[in-house]
Amino acid sequence: MAKNDASENMVLRTVYLPKALDKRLRAIAFDQELSKGELMRVLIAEAMQHRAGLGQAAFAGEGAAKPVVAPPAAPAPKARAPKPAAEPKAQDIQQSIFDFLDA
Repeated sequence: MAKNDASENMVLRTVYLPKALDKRLRAIAFDQELSKGELMRVLIAEAMQHRAGLGQAAFAGEGAAKPVVAPPAAPAPKARAPKPAAEPKAQDIQQSIFDFLDA
């Protein structure tokens, strides 16, 4: 199978997303007539520009502080079924990426 010009300059990255975030990503991508991959590339590029604009390094070099990850919380007691979620927005996913990158 021949690669097209666009994919020749790309590398494959595998990430695990929470199901809720993937569902929001899929809905926004569908709404904007993009693939989830295209939307993720756009959002990651925007998040990196945002971090660079805040004076933070876009890429952490060797010796950079590692992010602190909190231990998993204890399971919450069972609750009633949640209300249906509102239509996801691109801003919500972008904010989720900013929050992740700032963690």
